[in-house]
Amino acid sequence: MINFKVIGAALLLGACNVQAAVVDTFSCDTCTEQQAINLARSKAPPLHCYWNNEPGTIPGVDDQVCDGSAKTFIIANPVARQSYKFRVQSIPNGHLEKIVRVNNLTLSNDEITMLNKFYELDSEFYSVSNFSIPGQDLNQNSGFTTRESLETLIGPMRLTDGDQCAGHPSKYLKSTRAQEQLYNQLAAKVYADMNGQNWSDYTTETRLAGGGINLELRRGLGLNISLSHNKRQVHANTVWDENNRLVFDVTYKGQYTIGTQNKLLLDFKVARGVSRIDGLSLEYWSLKKVDLTKEPNVSECMKEYIDSIAEKSVTVPGRPPGDYDPPGGDPSRLCTKRVTAYSCTPWSCLRQEFLVPNQC
Repeated sequence: MINFKVIGAALLLGACNVQAAVVDTFSCDTCTEQQAINLARSKAPPLHCYWNNEPGTIPGVDDQVCDGSAKTFIIANPVARQSYKFRVQSIPNGHLEKIVRVNNLTLSNDEITMLNKFYELDSEFYSVSNFSIPGQDLNQNSGFTTRESLETLIGPMRLTDGDQCAGHPSKYLKSTRAQEQLYNQLAAKVYADMNGQNWSDYTTETRLAGGGINLELRRGLGLNISLSHNKRQVHANTVWDENNRLVFDVTYKGQYTIGTQNKLLLDFKVARGVSRIDGLSLEYWSLKKVDLTKEPNVSECMKEYIDSIAEKSVTVPGRPPGDYDPPGGDPSRLCTKRVTAYSCTPWSCLRQEFLVPNQC
């Protein structure tokens, strides 16, 4: 799934004998003009305040002096292909209080050129529909980093000899190689569904602070566009079976120079509420205490994963407080294993306790 997030955007205005300026640009794909004004108002800069007391004295409330400040923003709606430029002023109005004024400005021809390119790039990215790919064997030593390798991407789930969990999403939780391969598969699918005329290739990144694109018209003149106020999303799914599915929000980021082909950077953020492993949401798997004593469908693969991250494991005799009967096991010889673990998954690191039913 693809979705876009906001980062601070800078618009560098360069011209002969004109000092370069920085204008924050925010993409808002649902904004009307009034909503754009409201968004710009919410970005009003703080007052510039300082103490004005005599040296060696303790400052009082009346010794603080505040000066006004101003900033210029562009709010761009790539769906309507409409952008607004504002000068937002913060004016002192009593102690630490301010009045915010928003004035419309005219976009320059260079700004219009760059915004039109942004509309094109944004439209190309969002032409990708929500999609699913089948769960791959995440142990396979393969990576997809070029367009020519895309035709080998999508195939049935495969198991590696000697590792019956190779085709289970538990591999993704711990294996860096499995994570990279999965991201590459999803990124290649995104790239294949785009027309590709603007981007020469793709790379993946899982530590982005947010989506956005740095757009250059020429050296010293460009847009740094934040996407955090966009509402549209693209969802990418990897599906093993009805109980095992990883769903991602996909965010794009990149450096784009008009007139050249550029690399597309994609970020994947797992949607824990709708992703499932063994029928349980990733939100549940991410709790500080995970009680599996009433979950008969938890696989041996997840139990192996829990054992692999265990710092301490204690088995308590007695039947767990559920309806759990291990396949082929003796119900009269059931125990509860209490596992203390420190897990670092692609979305978080935390200390957890697992209660796992097993045979004594």
